[in-house]
Amino acid sequence: MSYAIDVSVDAFDKLPVPTLRRVIDISGDGTNNDGSSLEESRQRALQKAIVINGLPIGAEVENGETTAEYYERHVIGGAGSFIIPADSSAEFQWAIINKLVREVSSISGETAL
Repeated sequence: MSYAIDVSVDAFDKLPVPTLRRVIDISGDGTNNDGSSLEESRQRALQKAIVINGLPIGAEVENGETTAEYYERHVIGGAGSFIIPADSSAEFQWAIINKLVREVSSISGETAL
């Protein structure tokens, strides 16, 4: 997760034009297992006003937390951030559609800077 956040932040930094919104969606079925510290990567994104949403899959428990609780506590952040849990891979399709509707419906009609 931290690696994906770091790559996404770098990609936003390289955009040739400013953007009105910056959103990273992280999906997965467990905890951070590659890259640097998740907290450091998350804070770097949040400092640049990048919102991180989560789509946790499954309800596995690790260290006393479900996957959704882990995402809520350690992954998502920023104004309007959210998680949409999917209890199985089959429910993931519904979660993606729900996420897209939620994100698109929050666009205010403003144009990019």
